Amino acid sequence: MTIELYRSEDDSFYFDYFGTWEKVLSLAQLYGWQPIGTFEPWDWQSEETPWEGRYDFYGGEEVSAVDARALATALGTALPDLPDHRMPDRIFETELEEIDREDEMSISFYIIEPNKELNLFEVFGGQYKKQLMRFIAFCQRGGFQIYTLRGYSP
Repeated sequence: MTIELYRSEDDSFYFDYFGTWEKVLSLAQLYGWQPIGTFEPWDWQSEETPWEGRYDFYGGEEVSAVDARALATALGTALPDLPDHRMPDRIFETELEEIDREDEMSISFYIIEPNKELNLFEVFGGQYKKQLMRFIAFCQRGGFQIYTLRGYSP
């Protein structure tokens, strides 16, 4: 599933799957970003569970402008350490086939999963470095909301 970071109709950013978003946050923390925490989504209604500032609810939680710019600064610091040569693919698409219980119908489907062999520098190095640079520019423009977006194809 795709992660959409949304500021306005004409200013949003996409990561191709949950793992990329989680890894970008980890890379930023490695380079000094200290998360402030997100603001609750506008429709958050849970009196028994207070909002905990999560970045992985994917329901419109809001990253402040200060937090977004700090994220950009940390990631900008990481850029020189990221390799420039081509990296292995960061996701795998595997075709699976199942046959129903009566051995009559075959169903094929694809599973997309992260390449767990890659370290943080490989996930954002090489051909993926430009995407990280675009994300840094996005963060420098201010705060945004975090959503999951099903079916998006960049």
